[in-house]
Amino acid sequence: MGGNFSSSASRFSHDPRWHAAHRPTLAHRRRPLGDNKDPALKDAGTRSAGGPITTATGLTIIGATIDDKIRAFETRTGKLLWEANLPASNYGTPMTYKDASGRQIVAVVATGGFSGSPPTSDAVVAFSLR
Repeated sequence: MGGNFSSSASRFSHDPRWHAAHRPTLAHRRRPLGDNKDPALKDAGTRSAGGPITTATGLTIIGATIDDKIRAFETRTGKLLWEANLPASNYGTPMTYKDASGRQIVAVVATGGFSGSPPTSDAVVAFSLR
């Protein structure tokens, strides 16, 4: 099977806003994602690539932006709960697991290298959730 993959959902692949389903009402939450350095576009978000992960505890975690950050949102409201700097951008989907003591861990591969530019890091970064 050859050719390019396309679908009606592909128009969102370059949309700088984050989309997540609100489970009880299935309403969509939209918000800018990423810090744009241009003051005129402060609230517009940035280009993004990568996907979110949503936990059973109601967090949506996503890197995916060119500003080298990872963020956690309350899935139900879209409220930003936490963000951290990464050594480079994460363009993959974060992963989550429980360690031997039962703590939930979120890990990302922070390589940078958006849209054909070379990687700038080879770091795997992990965070413990409380």
